[in-house]
Formats: sequence, structure tokens, C-alpha cells
Amino acid sequence: MNEFFALLTGLLLRIGIPILFTGGLVYLLGRLDAHWQQEAMQHKSPARQTDQKPCWEQKGCSPEQFQACPAARSTEPCWQVMRQHNGYLAEKCLDCQVFGSAPVPARN
Repeated sequence: MNEFFALLTGLLLRIGIPILFTGGLVYLLGRLDAHWQQEAMQHKSPARQTDQKPCWEQKGCSPEQFQACPAARSTEPCWQVMRQHNGYLAEKCLDCQVFGSAPVPARN
């Protein structure tokens, strides 16, 4: 009977403690992620500040261009919407006045 309890104790120590540690780590990382998401939601998007006109107004787009533009229907900055599939900025955004005059995010 002592061998059985020794085996059971060994299994609990060998398996139980790592599982409890992993579960605790998952819980803490989940809380940290929720905190970071809440913090990110509190920051304003630089393209939607009240003192800055939307890009289609600054560029003087026609109504047809406005209707065809995916950035006009987005809450993201226009250069974020126009990113290429690999994450690079579109070539036309690099020389654009709207992109060039956007405020640089400050580090907290």
C-alpha cells in the first residue's frame, strides 16, 4: 500500500505541479493581454483627430473616387487600409501629404 501512495505522490508531483504552473501562467498572461487591449482602446487613432481633415478632403477626391475608396469607409488611417498583403505601405502612400503630416505616436 505504501508503494501505491508513493507512486501516486510521485505522479502528482511530476504531472500536477507543471499543470498547475502552466494554468497559472495562462491565467496571468490572459489578464495581461486584456489589460493591453483595454489600454489600446483608450488611445485615439492619429488619422481621426478632430483637427485633421480626412484624407479624401485633403486630397480633393471626386465623389466617384470617394465611393471607390476603401479608406473612406474605415475608421483606420488611410495608409493602414491601403497596406499591401505583405504589410508594406503602398508606394503612393509614401509621398502622400496625409501620410507625411500624420502625427507620430508617442511612446508612453
